[in-house]
Amino acid sequence: MTSTVDLARARAALARLDAIADSHPELLTAQAESPSVEAIEAWMETLQETLQEQEMSEKDPTKLSAYRLPLSLIARLDRCAAKVTEAIPWAKVTRADVVRMALIRGLDAWEAEQDDD
Repeated sequence: MTSTVDLARARAALARLDAIADSHPELLTAQAESPSVEAIEAWMETLQETLQEQEMSEKDPTKLSAYRLPLSLIARLDRCAAKVTEAIPWAKVTRADVVRMALIRGLDAWEAEQDDD
């Protein structure tokens, strides 16, 4: 059985890991605090969503879109990003990440409701 390694993707993944290690050296020490089960579960969920987004962006080109949002909604998005980042300190979650996550989850739920009708 032969498999092919995409060296460009492997190098990019290593560069992302190096950036995380540089940003959070405490994760590499013996004194690093063990993450909680909740943090690990949140990390796994975020990782799965990130992989899905990467697959989507590789298959489907992206386009920059700008929308006007109420300040209260922007504050909610920022609180969500902060909570995820707090639970998973080595993941830098941005407002755009939260918007994509919310859109995907919302559309998935809406489409499921439509299928039930």
